Amino acid sequence: MKVSDAITYCIHYHKINSRPNTLANYEFLLGKFESRYRGRDIASISTEEIIAFLAGITEGRKQNTKRSRYTTTSAFFNLIRNTSLSEMKNPCLSPAVKNLFQKPKNSHWTAFDKDTIDEAIFRTLNPCKIMFEIHLLFLTS
Repeated sequence: MKVSDAITYCIHYHKINSRPNTLANYEFLLGKFESRYRGRDIASISTEEIIAFLAGITEGRKQNTKRSRYTTTSAFFNLIRNTSLSEMKNPCLSPAVKNLFQKPKNSHWTAFDKDTIDEAIFRTLNPCKIMFEIHLLFLTS
């Protein structure tokens, strides 16, 4: 199956089964994918080519965007594999690709109790400096 045929099938599937934002996401990503791999057989695309493609379109983007584009690409290959080409291997499922586009690390905020915040507010003589004092509290903890 050619890449353009697979993309047409995927877009048609999502027009029927998905919400507008999901469809727009697939149209954007698969449009870039088609311009790069037009005319190729979809089973001939390697893991290294997927890494190069995803790295190119996500350069300078946040990790959430990188993960989202990776997930969409992987879902595209899974759809084609599950419906048309059962013998095809998904090139997105290698450990190297998963590590490059892993979920971003969650940063946890430091929680202060009410008494600490009240102390910072009431200790400040100038009301304009309240946020500055609270910010200093965060920096010192």
